[in-house]
Amino acid sequence: MFDPALLTVDQVRKLPTIPFGQFERCEEIAACYFMQDDFGRVWYIGQAHNLRQQLVSEAAAVEDSVADRYAQFTANHITTVAIWSAPSDGVLAAATARWLELFDPPLNDPERPYRLPVIPDDLNPEQAARRFMEIKAMITALQAEAEALKPNVVSFVEEYGTDGQKIEIPELGKISLSARKNWRYSSKVEALSNKLKQLKKEEERNGTATVESVSRFPTARGLTDLR
Repeated sequence: MFDPALLTVDQVRKLPTIPFGQFERCEEIAACYFMQDDFGRVWYIGQAHNLRQQLVSEAAAVEDSVADRYAQFTANHITTVAIWSAPSDGVLAAATARWLELFDPPLNDPERPYRLPVIPDDLNPEQAARRFMEIKAMITALQAEAEALKPNVVSFVEEYGTDGQKIEIPELGKISLSARKNWRYSSKVEALSNKLKQLKKEEERNGTATVESVSRFPTARGLTDLR
């Protein structure tokens, strides 16, 4: 028996998605859908008994309420639609109510539509930002350590590995030596490549090229980066 209390935030992160606006790619199914931006923040949650039909018709609607909602989607940089397929029409309403309770998305709240979405977590947004910086610092340190280990790892694999190319590390996995080719092209090809770069920049400047999508992401710089 379906229990909406078992639904979790992590499930939404793993749901299949389609690009916002390409609603014809949806299936004709009963589903909850999540309007998300590049950061995976959920701005709106909806439900549909026929997902493709509803989203396609709403995107073309001229009614003020629906048109305003889709204008808000664009204004808030919605890029993807995550889709949770309902086991049956009967559980759709209960599941949607549970998702709304978990996420409390701003565009579902007519009284506070201009607040920013926050994904439920044990950390508040400020704590999440601090933890993000800490993790980034750890990753940087680990990457530097891994880079320093590479010469000895290569020697170890070459001496003891199968055909000098790969070796199994018990309980961890395998290390393989990979090769990547760096090509030097003819002057003719290099000239064409440079010409293409110039043409791209020119189209960006004069407006011939159009922005297909905009990806936004947080970057972190610590005090050591500023020295």
